[in-house]
Amino acid sequence: MNRSHIVALAAVVIAIPLGGQAVFAPAAKPCLNTGNTSFQLSSSFDAGTRVRIADDATPSDLRVSFVDSPDRADFILVDDAGEPENCPAARRRTVNVGHGVAKADISVGIVQDAADYRIYLNSTRYSREDAAGLFAAIWRADHKAKLATR
Repeated sequence: MNRSHIVALAAVVIAIPLGGQAVFAPAAKPCLNTGNTSFQLSSSFDAGTRVRIADDATPSDLRVSFVDSPDRADFILVDDAGEPENCPAARRRTVNVGHGVAKADISVGIVQDAADYRIYLNSTRYSREDAAGLFAAIWRADHKAKLATR
């Protein structure tokens, strides 16, 4: 084996672990910071708030629709392709969102008409279901806080 083969082999041995970290490391869960609380999506069944995405025919606690302009929205979720925000553990609430979430704390229906709230979404990190679920979790936390002050 000549010197150029050894240098090439050494470069591969060094490059694979460095590049593999980006490929094989779990992606950071995005975090939505809202004032004093941060909401982070979780696939865990024991998340702090469990949100069920309701089917069209199923009654839901909230109904949301998606709009194409921030001017028409009650809730705006926009992010860029940069690094996700830090999610401080002390003020983090985890949110599990999905169609099959068992024992949901709140359900949200994504509808075309007769929505309670309108959402504008322009995101590289969040799906429509994620945005609807995060909105429902924020709405629920705000609702509970208002009830506690009565």
